[in-house]
Amino acid sequence: MPSATSLHFKIFLSTILGVTFVGLIDYSWGHELSFEVFYLAPVSIASWYGGRLQGYMAAALSAGTWLAADVTMVTAYSRWWIPLWNALVRGAFFAITVHLLTMIRRQLEHEKLTATVDGLTGIANSRAIRSAIEKEMARATRSGLVLTAAYIDLDNFKQVNDTLGHWAGDELLAKVASTLAHHVRATDIVGRLGGDEFFVLFPDLGLEKASHLAEHLSERLLGEMEKKDWPVTFSTGVVVFESLPPSGDELVRLADDAMYRAKKAGKNRMEVEVFRKSS
Repeated sequence: MPSATSLHFKIFLSTILGVTFVGLIDYSWGHELSFEVFYLAPVSIASWYGGRLQGYMAAALSAGTWLAADVTMVTAYSRWWIPLWNALVRGAFFAITVHLLTMIRRQLEHEKLTATVDGLTGIANSRAIRSAIEKEMARATRSGLVLTAAYIDLDNFKQVNDTLGHWAGDELLAKVASTLAHHVRATDIVGRLGGDEFFVLFPDLGLEKASHLAEHLSERLLGEMEKKDWPVTFSTGVVVFESLPPSGDELVRLADDAMYRAKKAGKNRMEVEVFRKSS
């Protein structure tokens, strides 16, 4: 995979070649035919893939090339400053194009990010989690590997909101998210399903290792709650899928059911189950 520096250099080189090519065609055909729109191609490519700085550089280069072609094609102007004025107007037009394109690109990237990231905690949101589940289920089906899911619900979270305020509740949720994210493997997927419910997907993790890791996460979470004197514990449902359910939604439901059994058994506990399809 090329580095960012290498990619930017390639874009910059392509911009120079593109502008030069359009300028040569512009000069070859003379002033009777207009080639303005073709300068937009290298300017747009530089702006979209190289960013605002490269876009402005491409705009300046295009305006300068256009000016050079005009000056060499036209023997005389009624005023000496006319070609300079035209170059400035064209440069401004290109600069506006750069500004608009980079704004659109930034907005699209922001929307793409917010579509998959939980705004409060910074981890995957429900949509991203469900998409990841489908992908990991497909991979587990191909490879025959085990897939484990943990559904985590916060006990007494409403008490924090009611007594300490919603700002404290938000801080608590963010702390839970960061604790989970920092104590799982790089291949694991952590997300917030909504409210005070979190989900962790453990690809290729069997019963023994899944139980150990889930216990480790629970200890870390309880430790963070004690540091802040938050009266919150955790009810967790862990399901090891030795065979897979028919859908991602069913996988989440089975983990959710295990979590509720833990909550009904007295809260602050973990229910670990193995799912196998009956033959």
